[in-house]
Amino acid sequence: MQVSVEKLANPLEHKVTISIPPDWIDSEVDKEVNEYMKNTTLPGFRPGKVPFKVMAQRYGQPLANQIVQDNVPGWIHDAAKTKELRIAGFTGFDIDLHTRGSMYEFSVSIEVFPEIPDSAYENLPIVISESEVSEEQIQNSLMKIAVDQSEYDEIEVSDDGKQRLTLQYRLAELTDEHFTQDMFYHTGLNPNMTQFDKVLEGVRSGDRIETEFDPNSFMTGAAPSDELKRSLLILIHKVEKFREDPQVDEALAEKLGVEGGLEELRKEVAAELERDMKEKLEGLNRLSIQEALYKRNEESREIVIPRCMYLGESRSFGPYPVLDEENRLDLDETEIEMRKKSSLFSMVADHIYTDRIYNKDHGPEKDEEHFREFLTEKAQEYEYPDQYVQYILGNKYTYQNMKITFIEKKAIQKIMETAKSTTEHVDVYEYGLQPVY
Repeated sequence: MQVSVEKLANPLEHKVTISIPPDWIDSEVDKEVNEYMKNTTLPGFRPGKVPFKVMAQRYGQPLANQIVQDNVPGWIHDAAKTKELRIAGFTGFDIDLHTRGSMYEFSVSIEVFPEIPDSAYENLPIVISESEVSEEQIQNSLMKIAVDQSEYDEIEVSDDGKQRLTLQYRLAELTDEHFTQDMFYHTGLNPNMTQFDKVLEGVRSGDRIETEFDPNSFMTGAAPSDELKRSLLILIHKVEKFREDPQVDEALAEKLGVEGGLEELRKEVAAELERDMKEKLEGLNRLSIQEALYKRNEESREIVIPRCMYLGESRSFGPYPVLDEENRLDLDETEIEMRKKSSLFSMVADHIYTDRIYNKDHGPEKDEEHFREFLTEKAQEYEYPDQYVQYILGNKYTYQNMKITFIEKKAIQKIMETAKSTTEHVDVYEYGLQPVY
């Protein structure tokens, strides 16, 4: 294999031309043709007795095309490794059919990852979100559990009290096929939803109601946002009332099979809230770092973000995104900026982890040990932690996703070591913290 690399106008873009000797492809085609000969029947020939020349004329070109198609990704990978090119994605392809007896040559245009200077992320000014689990949140969560465990009787009309409605909703401008799945909504229980509760007073099964509301607050329980309000159509399927008012008491703990009674149930709920809050805060702090990285880079222009990373289509060539010049027109500036921020953070996190943690501090054995520790801690959120760990380790897709989460977490810790941080208290209800027992 011969490889040549030409730098293009874009600072990250290169044209890679790869040449494959004809004897290799032709010999592979001949092997496949010989295999076909063993069982192929053609008119005028006995089974397995079709001449090689006839078989090559009929099947040679399709087989050559398939061999080229199967091997192009590997050739590109080997070429990039030979020329020490770290491929971020593809911007173009020039791949033709193979002609027997001739050198096979094709080219691809790629973008490579840029160099990441330490100045891109050191001493980064970031805002760290802080919060704490309050007694009110614990009591609200216990009440939610009591509500979920309650029994109901169907009634004809909703009043202004506490009911459970089975409903679906969709944006008013869409068709009925876009309705959500059936969901329960409890009126009179969430102080953020009093406005919506009033809309539902007096509804009956079968009613279709149109109203202005923030659809995100349905699922999160957060206060509705005026900026996010849309015209919603709501379809009511059933109206039910509590058979008895839900109570947070020893009977609730007994019904759930919690040894230790109500006090132990309260501890378990508090621990679940702490885990959920920690995860939510980590997400907010990740966004804060992402914003700070992007703002600094917009000012310094130290890092060129590969176009294929934020304009690439979801369909990929192997593990790489492919630049989609046509469909990028469908993206508005806000979406493009969000993609740029995510791409920049991903590159910086990978650089920090690879160069500052893996190569200098960890090495392969230490790295795997730390990853297992991270995975074991994560598994404690699940009912069967050992099975969860085995599932992650045994599935290539989930393993890769969890490894990315681990890498980002380690990179964030490294950024925090030099960060010029300030703290900000956040209300977890604003971000829809909803524990599930």
